[in-house]
Amino acid sequence: PRSTLFPYTTLFRSASVDLDFADSQYYGGTLANLISVTRASTGYASDIAGNWTSFGNNVPRITDQGLLIEESRTNSITNNSMQGASAPSTFPTNWGDWADANGGANVGTVVGTGTENGIDYIDIRWHGTGGSGYPNGVAGVFLDKTHPALSAGQTLTLSAFITLVGGTLSGVSQIKFDTSELPSFDEVYSPDLSSSLAGGALGLARFSTTLTAEAGTTAYLPAIYITVQNGVAFDLTLRIGWPQGELGAFATSPIRTTSAAVERKADVVTPTGLAQTTLNAVTGTAVAVIQAGKMSSVAARILDSNGTALLGFTSSNTLTDAITSSLTTANTAFRTGIKDAVAVAWDLTGRLLALNGGTAVTDAVAQTPSATLRLGSDGSAN
Repeated sequence: PRSTLFPYTTLFRSASVDLDFADSQYYGGTLANLISVTRASTGYASDIAGNWTSFGNNVPRITDQGLLIEESRTNSITNNSMQGASAPSTFPTNWGDWADANGGANVGTVVGTGTENGIDYIDIRWHGTGGSGYPNGVAGVFLDKTHPALSAGQTLTLSAFITLVGGTLSGVSQIKFDTSELPSFDEVYSPDLSSSLAGGALGLARFSTTLTAEAGTTAYLPAIYITVQNGVAFDLTLRIGWPQGELGAFATSPIRTTSAAVERKADVVTPTGLAQTTLNAVTGTAVAVIQAGKMSSVAARILDSNGTALLGFTSSNTLTDAITSSLTTANTAFRTGIKDAVAVAWDLTGRLLALNGGTAVTDAVAQTPSATLRLGSDGSAN
């Protein structure tokens, strides 16, 4: 927000256009007159407190964290809103209790379902005494027994909101995301999540891991897998919200599903009116305060003109050329969770770029914005 980063009266007092999404302050016209947004689907975004809100088709996803712009992704977990669940023993449609499927003793109990921070969740309790070996030494839940098969080498990112709402982690060795590849029964595990589990707001407790399919399969079962200690009593209740499986090397915002996979379309944000006219100037300067997440394509931009990066830089803050300069390298966060201030000046002779007040770098590629500009993307799915 401007109040904590840059006072309006000192930095942007001479700006022709100013879009302060985090503080909902817009100079040069109303928001509707300064940008247009195309996204042919619902999308979610969160505020600083972890409350998630649904935004309809073509509505900009703006909260007190700013404007969220993402590529297209599909959630392949078909029922992450827990449809069909009821206490004490009916798991959501397409889900399954690990013990029921594998003959173990550590059967899960459905405590209930609900909504927290706008997120659908289910509370599941596991308790008893850990047995020796598989399957009596494990518990957990399959998140989608109908999940489509993956080809060997494909990358799937699993994510879910998870908090501990009952009992303790005593007697629990580890809690992991797990994928069971059938019929080979190969399993791929995430790192242990248990040390990071706590109470608190569900909307601030999202975990993710990226797994790679080891072999072509006829079934692919994503799960949350709990290992318990042999001969030790355990009792814990996990609140699980909006699990997601998406092809890609990182998690994007949650995509709600009820009975089938759902695609969230890409956000395409276009300056209009005075904003477009200002950015089309032969000579100009643009400043952006951003919080960079990960992105799949090195063509991702802060400000793009018909596929040419007007405002963008590589992870080493080195300009290459107008086509390949980008915010970050593919699948790598620049500085996730930290707001960066970047600025660019352009004219017919080239471009100058500075990051967080550091030494400016330049190139000699003429920058003459024309036609359609984009914010945060190149106008495609990136």
